[in-house]
Amino acid sequence: MTKLPFSNFDLPRQHLGGEGHYIPPRARDKDEIARRRSLPSGIVLLEQQRRGLEIAGSILTLVKEDEDIKFTAKMIGMAALNTGWYAFAQNAPDVMRRRLLLPKLADHETDWRQTAEGLQIEAVNGIHEAHDIAALMIDRHEAKTRGRAIPTALGRRIGNVSLQFGAIHHNATNVAGTAFEVQKHVRDTSLDILESTREFGIKTGSHPSIAQLADPDSPLAVHWRRTAPDGAYEAYETAVASY
Repeated sequence: MTKLPFSNFDLPRQHLGGEGHYIPPRARDKDEIARRRSLPSGIVLLEQQRRGLEIAGSILTLVKEDEDIKFTAKMIGMAALNTGWYAFAQNAPDVMRRRLLLPKLADHETDWRQTAEGLQIEAVNGIHEAHDIAALMIDRHEAKTRGRAIPTALGRRIGNVSLQFGAIHHNATNVAGTAFEVQKHVRDTSLDILESTREFGIKTGSHPSIAQLADPDSPLAVHWRRTAPDGAYEAYETAVASY
């Protein structure tokens, strides 16, 4: 069996851009303040990350129009890529451990082609899998049994999902040609989402992240509400209100 080209994507060692690091908003409710004080350091951000994954999965099931899907895919793709970089790539000592899998949209032996609906289903499933890993990461953090395996698994899963969102944003399932040409286009979409992530961080001074989706006042959420087409705006508001 001949290996299909363009099946892997290496994350960069250098930072993806921007100066600001997201900090969850301070609690105002007395009970929430007391709860947070009882938790190990870092748990609140992990909780925001888990909730952000829930919101991301919900949004993609709510948007229907092409412009809303494209906007949503780009925003979540950027957030997922940067989150994956933090959880996985910055602590990876070698290139192999920083390697992500490009979404497979074509097979050169069977002439199989992925559909737009199939790619969206894969992306949503990937978000749900990442959510389960994030929940396990919180449990381990609370039990003070930390290690590299869970963050690495989370980073790899979120990173792979980010590339799926990049392909959705660029309608990669509509590309004609050989499997080689389709997969090359998928790699190009991944490079584009990487560059978009850098540009967002430089422009806003804040790294996009999945955790920011759970905070309506975060830089990513504010940008979403200010610039999103109506359907994507409404989907975000609905998703946030549900969690």
